Amino acid sequence: MSSEDLKIDIPDIQSSERDAPVNTNTTITQTSDILKNINSIKEELCKLPLDPCELEYITIRVNPLMSIINQLSNASSNLAVSVNYLQTSPVVHPKKSELKNTIHLMYDLNEECEDVFKELKRRINKVLKD
Repeated sequence: MSSEDLKIDIPDIQSSERDAPVNTNTTITQTSDILKNINSIKEELCKLPLDPCELEYITIRVNPLMSIINQLSNASSNLAVSVNYLQTSPVVHPKKSELKNTIHLMYDLNEECEDVFKELKRRINKVLKD
């Protein structure tokens, strides 16, 4: 693909042309041509050995899981700190409180973290194998 294939012509609009009525069909055709050129550029970029598609895969398929696992682990950690404070608090009696439910919730969150981690590991391995 030559540099002329990638060239996108954008017409220079003179002040007299700005006031002229706009031909909608021509504008749509020009926009369609520009979009076709952009898609062609994207396809050619994906063929490069730099593999920007890999970056797109990571952005779409890996980063959200990283965010989820981070949020789940933060929630679990915060719950653990809260349970620790409540157990040592003179106001809350540990045997009569709902601390057991909070501890079970922490374990549930940790199990969810493990599940997300397994999927994350699978997706990262897919990138590394390619």
